[in-house]
Order: sequence, then C-alpha cells, then structure tokens
Amino acid sequence: LYLPPEILTPIIIKSINKKIAIIKIKKIYFFSRGLVFFSIFLILHFFLEKYYIEAMEPALILNPNQTLELIKKTKDLIKNVNKSGVILAPFYPIYIPLSNSLFIDKTPAEIKKMLESILINGWDISESSLDLLVHIKLINKSVITEKITAAAFLQTPQNLKIIKDIFEQNTFNMQVRIFRICNLKKENHTVEVWNDIWCKLK
Repeated sequence: LYLPPEILTPIIIKSINKKIAIIKIKKIYFFSRGLVFFSIFLILHFFLEKYYIEAMEPALILNPNQTLELIKKTKDLIKNVNKSGVILAPFYPIYIPLSNSLFIDKTPAEIKKMLESILINGWDISESSLDLLVHIKLINKSVITEKITAAAFLQTPQNLKIIKDIFEQNTFNMQVRIFRICNLKKENHTVEVWNDIWCKLK
C-alpha cells in the first residue's frame, strides 16, 4: 500500500504528537503523585516534631567539671547522713529543669538570649528529696528559682531536722557560666538530650 507523502507525513506527525502528549501526561501524573507524598511527609514531620517537643522539657546541663564538683560535694554529705543506715541515694543525671512558664515552648536558642547569670546556692530538703536551689537571673533583671534534685530518700526520714542541720552547715555556692541548654525527653528511667547548644555567660 503506497501513501503519498502529503498524506503520510500528517499521520506520522499526529502519531508523534500523541506519544509526546502521553509522555507529558505521565510526567505530570508522577510529579503530582510525588508532590502529594512529599506534602504528607511534611505534615507528618510537623506533627511528630510538635509531639516530641511537647513531650520534652527545657533544661540546663552543667559542664563536666562543675557536675563532678557538685557530685563530690553531695556524695560526702550523703555519706554522712547514711552513717546509721542507707536512707539517701544520689540522683542521676544532674540537670537543672526549667519548669517556669517563661521557658515553656521556647527553643534552647531563645532561652540562651534570656539568661544573664546562674547561681547555685542553698539546699531545699523535703521528705522525698534533697534539692539544690538555682537562682537564674534574666536579662530583664527578674530572678527565677529552680531546683536540682541531687539525691532522693529511699524511705521517709525519721530525723529530717538533723539531716537539714547537716546540709545547712555545709553551704554550697557555685556560679554557673558554661553549660548546655537542651530539651530533655524522659521516658521510664532514661533521659535523652535533644537540640542542645552550649552557652557561656559573662
């Protein structure tokens, strides 16, 4: 069968154009599909990240040298309390929880800009734990007091007044200048550090 060029050429061109159109439609389809999956991924990532942030709490972690100094000081006093029987056990890890509402929903970088000075000074002893008082001065000159849990009572102490006297006679003062700001994720008996940044105060 012979078809003259003036008839065959338009048929070939039409066929080529149809294939090109099909290829373009397929490309658009796969691109659209990929865009949908990418959008779903971003939405899931946003909600998961929001969930993890909400499940965390902001905190400060002392530099290794000051952490060691605090542990040694607390250990000696705990040993003195436990002379007649083990009732007080050291708490680990050592960190300063930022429980004040001013720090809630703030990133470590935002918290860093809020801080002027940090002083650990004084004990707070209850029937459940031994805490160190942390005085955090903000750049607006207000002072917030947080607590470091240094030790926990294994049982209700019968001689709490004597224990308080032991610690009150051994004052503890520490100016904190180099530390990490982070988000802590606590689950069962584990603590995970997230989004930590170093901070050095003047």
